Order: sequence, then structure tokens, then C-alpha cells
Amino acid sequence: MWTKLQHLFVSLDFDSDRKPGVFIKSQSWITVLFFVVIFSIGLFLVGYLSYVIIFLPSVFQAEVKIQKDRPFPSQMKAFVGGYRQQLTDLLNDLIPFRQTWIRRTNFWETKLMLGATHSKQVLLGREGWLFFASKPDGDPLSDYIGEARFTAIEQTHAVTNLSNLSEKLKKRDIDFGIFVIPNKSIVYSEYMPQYITRRSEVSAAEDLIQHLNAQSTVSIHYMKNFLLDLKKRNTVPTFFKYDTHWNPMTAFLSLKYMTDCLNLENDTHCMICPIQDSTHHDLATMIHMKTPSDISFSIENYYSNLTFEKINARYPEMDSNPFYFDAFATAHPVNKKRVLFIHDSFGIFIKPFAPKLFTETYFVSWLSFTPEMLERFKPDVIIYQVVERYFDDRLPKLKQLLDYVNAHEADPDFLKR
Repeated sequence: MWTKLQHLFVSLDFDSDRKPGVFIKSQSWITVLFFVVIFSIGLFLVGYLSYVIIFLPSVFQAEVKIQKDRPFPSQMKAFVGGYRQQLTDLLNDLIPFRQTWIRRTNFWETKLMLGATHSKQVLLGREGWLFFASKPDGDPLSDYIGEARFTAIEQTHAVTNLSNLSEKLKKRDIDFGIFVIPNKSIVYSEYMPQYITRRSEVSAAEDLIQHLNAQSTVSIHYMKNFLLDLKKRNTVPTFFKYDTHWNPMTAFLSLKYMTDCLNLENDTHCMICPIQDSTHHDLATMIHMKTPSDISFSIENYYSNLTFEKINARYPEMDSNPFYFDAFATAHPVNKKRVLFIHDSFGIFIKPFAPKLFTETYFVSWLSFTPEMLERFKPDVIIYQVVERYFDDRLPKLKQLLDYVNAHEADPDFLKR
């Protein structure tokens, strides 16, 4: 029987000179290869289980924290609106060691697969730099490529509305400044992925601001040149490598830029000390990257003789979340003025410094700002800060503010301090 099978395999071989014993030798090589593969898989599993056993407490704590942070939705509402998604997310989080596997997957993708990442929100740039790329939350990739532009009609409306708003606030003795922060990808374009080609180095926001500066007296500032110059003068990064925001040093010096533009006093003589930071890594979190260490800064001896207090309790109707609202007062300010900061997440980095400069300082997020707050706080200065990717989405907020001021134009007591 074996002889017949042996002759059969030999007859299937195109090499007529091949001897019957060759097949037996090939068969033994396949057997060896099979056992090598099985042994390798077993070795990998033993190694991974050893890793899990050694680091199980920390892994388990991380997984449990994820599950505890997500509240269990009501069973009656589980399939209504957003509760359906909440239930789906909860069930996904209950998969054993889900977060650990996600982190491992992203590690192999970013390290071995030519710098790729499956996330639609994050771009992996050169030398490990991360950049924001999410279109639903602004469109920073389009800003970087330079493919979009405001139409001539939109530019005309912007000039008219912003000029009117600035002039009407000036009549009420309110200084008004708009400060647009360029996206991180524009400041650190040298670290953007090589496969993304720019059509123009002038973004839609920069193009519109150039038009506004040429056609109006609005105090609007695109901070690209300031931040590029700051980058050249420093050997350390001015933005976080794994986060979309600027770091405290940049925020501190940008506040100086803002106050100079509005002719406000601000002496920045102090000590700026680099420190290790592991708390600012929103982009790394989006791709489940293991918490990386980054460079940050501590600002020391900045108006060290001045102190300020939090006065949120005076405004119980405001949101209690400090991201949406914060108010501060100091008895001996550098500038005897009330300032309203309307800001996004970049403005949070200015909070530790600005309250020393003004009698009262109000920080209000874009998400909670309403024009009625103008009458509530009666500011002497309005600083309107927005990152570039939100610029076009936030312009309607300024139109709402203009409409509110127009509606009270005949009231002599409007904004009277």
C-alpha cells in the first residue's frame, strides 16, 4: 500500500529525476515547521500570561476605572435616544481587558505599520508628534492644506458686522480684541505626515483676517507669526507633543501678546522652568496610547506680591463647572479694569495668570456664553479667544452679540458701570 502511495506522489512531481525519498524528506520538514509554529504560539501565550499576572493589579484597576466612570443607564430608557449608545458603550467596556487589547493594538500599529493609526481623529506625524484631524470638531486638516476660503459675500458680512460691533462697544467704553490661535499643525508643520501636501500656506482664517485688517479697524489678531517667532526663539516645544494645546509657557507669553495689543500693563519678568508633564495628552488618549511624558513649564515669581480669590459664589446662576465659568477678583490689580475672556479650551491655560492683572476677571466658555452676560458682568475689556479650527463656527456668536448690543442701543443705562 505504501509503495503505491509513494509511486502516486512521485508521479505527480514534474521533476522526472526526483527520487521517491524526496517526498519523505519534505514531509519531515513540514512536520518540523508545524511544531516550530505551535511552540512559538505557546511561548507567546506563556509570555503574555506572565505579563498579565505580573501587571494584573494595575491593568485591573485601569479597566475597573473605565467601567466605574461610565454610569449604568436606566433600563426603561436604554433604547431611547442617547441611552442606546450609552448601553452599547457600557457593554463594550465590560469585555474583559478591552482597554488593554486596544492599547496593544495601537502600539503595534504606530510602531510597526509605518506610523499608521486607525483613528479618524488623530494624525500620527513625524518623530511621534500627534495632530488633531477630526472634521466634526472643526476641520484642522483643511486649514492645514489651505484648500478652503470664505466667499466675497462672507468677507463683506464679516467686515460690516465686526466693525459695527467694535464701534458700538467702543462707544460704551469697552475695548474689544479677537485673538485667533493657529492650529498646532500650522505652527509645527515640519512634523506633519509627509504624504499630506499643502496647496497654500495661507488658511481660510488667515485669509479672512488679512482682509479684515485691510478693510476695517477691528482689533483682530491671527497669532501665527507670533507663535512661529516664539518657536524659533526657544529650543523646547511651545505646544505639547501628544496634546492639541499650547503649553503653559506659550499661554503665559500669549497673554502678554494680548495685553500689549490692547494697551494693558503686564510685566512678564519671572522664572519659566521646564518640567516633566504626564497630564496633557488628549490626542494620545484618543488612540489609547500609553500615557506619555511631555515637556511643560512652571511659571514662578509672576507678580508674586499679588493674590486673587475665586468669586464664583457671587454668580449662582452660572454653571458650576469651572470649564464653562470661572470668576476671580484681586484687591490690588495691575490694571483697574474688569475683563471678560470668552474662550475655548486654550483659554484655560491663561487662568493661572490673568486674574492678577485685573480687578475682576471672568472666564466664560464658548459653550455657555450668551450675550446677556455682557450686562451681567459689565466688562471694560472683552478678549475673544478662539482656536483656528473653530473660527468659522464661532462667527455667529459675534453676530448674536452685535444683535444684543443693537437691541439696547437706545438705553442710556445699558452697560453703565
